[in-house]
Order: sequence, then structure tokens, then C-alpha cells
Amino acid sequence: MKLPRALGGVLTSLACAACGARTPLRDDPAPRASTVCAGAAPVCVARPGDPCGAAVQVPPECDEAAATWRCPAGAWRHARAPESTTVCLPFRDASGTVASLGGSLARVPTEDGRCLWIAEDVALAGGARMRNVAMELDPRAPFGGCPPVHFAGGYATGAVVVDGSTDPELSVQITGGVRVGNVTRVAYRLFQADATAGFGVRELGTGLGRWDPTMQRIVVSSTPTWDPTLDLGDAAWSDGDTAYVWGCPGVPAMLAERCVLSRVDAAGAMELYAGAGRWVASARAADAVAAFEAGPWVSSVFRSAAGFAHVYALGFATSLGRHTAPSVEGPWTADARLADCDLPRDDAHAFCAGPVVHTERIDPLRPQEFPVTYGVGTVASDGAARAAANPAAYWSRLHLVAAP
Repeated sequence: MKLPRALGGVLTSLACAACGARTPLRDDPAPRASTVCAGAAPVCVARPGDPCGAAVQVPPECDEAAATWRCPAGAWRHARAPESTTVCLPFRDASGTVASLGGSLARVPTEDGRCLWIAEDVALAGGARMRNVAMELDPRAPFGGCPPVHFAGGYATGAVVVDGSTDPELSVQITGGVRVGNVTRVAYRLFQADATAGFGVRELGTGLGRWDPTMQRIVVSSTPTWDPTLDLGDAAWSDGDTAYVWGCPGVPAMLAERCVLSRVDAAGAMELYAGAGRWVASARAADAVAAFEAGPWVSSVFRSAAGFAHVYALGFATSLGRHTAPSVEGPWTADARLADCDLPRDDAHAFCAGPVVHTERIDPLRPQEFPVTYGVGTVASDGAARAAANPAAYWSRLHLVAAP
């Protein structure tokens, strides 16, 4: 039986997804020779275009009037967190504002140049529990650090609005956001509470929502574009003009799902990749070729040194896997083990799910180090009690993974 797609946040919860300023870039980030500015020049970095895109190294400039080196407009000095660790608990600090954090941490770029992290399941110290809370990170924070609590807008609230419905039994899972034609498109799944369905929810379908700059909310439709038989939205990537969206419909085999590729233009027209360079205007998964396999809920596709990489976790996984490809169409390599997930050692039934690669936090001086977040859950019979007694053990992780 196919695992319910809502498990990205639901199972984890019950058992315990305008551009910035552009900086002129040169191929060589080394400083120009100067007879005025002495001493070591700083390493400068910038994030051109997509606010959720990777930072790049840019050449410093000599301020001849002050006889000092500086970073050009839109860039800043590279810094590495002094106490960076391989694994940390994001948005957990001494203030205790957030009592627990579960599920995926999807990225959504906004028109005003921010890269928000959408926390799937958040419990506050006062007892309130919320879904899809937007967190804002300092874009110039030192690389390798663990992000502190900073709610977008200054306070905790659900960042998703379902357009055309106020039904309290509807729930949304955000799986990721991309920029298409200078507009933010947000992949989502919509669920309906159903006591007869697995884990109490029934998937209604998927679609691409939008960021509303006035409301400062993600707006999704109560009538999703694609039904669960296609289920697009597990992963998304954009070249700026087109959104490439992967979906993993059908019954899983050995806890793995067959994923297909679509492309969606700025007007919303969708095609499926049928292989051999062919795209077809179809919404039938059978008309598409398999791109790769993944676990349920959420995975990540991003640019890498090899061209493209896909990071995922199989169903009830204890490790992360990776595929690579020379182009977005593939062909994708066979499965490769990337890293073991950081799981509570006293729970043999714990698993990781919904990995998100945060390219905006990749250190340009360490391009083979991928910051990956993922949720932690358990199928232990006493899982809820375990999570209540030790929230940190089941807190979503930020894991710096060194790719071979």
C-alpha cells in the first residue's frame, strides 16, 4: 500500500517543502593588483539573482581614498561560524521560544529578496502549535552556523492561506519554492481530514501557489492543479524562465517511489518528460519516463559540480541517498549513499524524512559541503511519549554533509 503523502509532517507529528541586488561578477574572484591597498584582501561573496540561490565569490575592490580593501556593492566579507558543527537543531536557542520543531524546512524565495524557511510543524513554549511557520535567516550570516529563531514579520503565525476556502479540516504541506519570470511559485500538497484514511488525512492533490507581498503569505488554491495520480511537487528547480517539478506517484516498491519530471512555464502550461529529449502535453504519469527513485514527501534537486544532484530519503530511512545527472533531464546515476541521518540512539524505530538542500547556505569556499535539513520521526509504539519527554531528539536537523 502506498504510504500517505501527508507523512512529511503528519507522521512526524503523530508518531512522536523581487530578486536580490545583482552584483557584476568576474570569472576570477582574485583582487586586482593594487599599489595603494596593502595587506591581505578580503574574500568577498554575493548572491546574484535568486535569494535562495548559492552565494558566489566576487573580487574585492581597493578604496584608494582610504587605502583599504572593501567588498563591492551587494557583496559582503566571507565569514565562517567559529563553532560550526556537522549537525545542529535549527531555531532552537536558549530563549526556548520554540518548544519543538518537526518535519521539513522548505525554502521559499520572496519578491523582496528574502529566502524564507517554512517550518512544517512548530510548537511554541506557551503551548500553541502551528503549521507552516515562516522563519527568516540573515542572508549574510556566517556559513556553517545554526540559524537562531527569527520569525518572518517578527512573530509566529501560519504563513499559508488557502484561497477560496476557510475549511478548518484542510491542511497544506509546502514542499519548496522557485522563481519563474521574477515571480515566486510555491509547490504544495493539499489534504482533507478523513478518519477513514491512513493517518487521518486524504490527499486532494498538488499545485503551484504564489507569494502575496501584501499579505506576506503563501497563497494556495483549494482546487489543486494536479490530482494525486500525478502528484507533482516532491522537488522543484528553476532556470529562471521555467519551473522543473518532480512528482512521485504510484505505489512504492521497497519504500521507494518512481519519480517523473514536468516543466511548467510562466503561464502555468505543463508538460511531462517522455525521454529522449521529448516533452508531451499530458497529465498522465504513464506518459512520462522515470527520472529517479525517492522516498515519500519531499526531496531536493539542485545544481552541483556534476551538473545536477538529487538528495532524498527512502521511506522510514536512516540515511540520505544521492543521484547525479549532467542535465535536468538526466540520465540520473544509480543510488549512492550520501550520509547517515542523525537519529536518537535509544530509538531503533526512528527515521529521517523530507530532506531539503539549502543551497543559499552552501559556503562558496566549501562547495562540496551541502547543508541539508530533514525531519525526524519514529514508529515506536511509545513514540509520542518519547517526543514529549525529549523534543530535541526528534527536532528537525540541519546536517552539513560532505559529498564525495
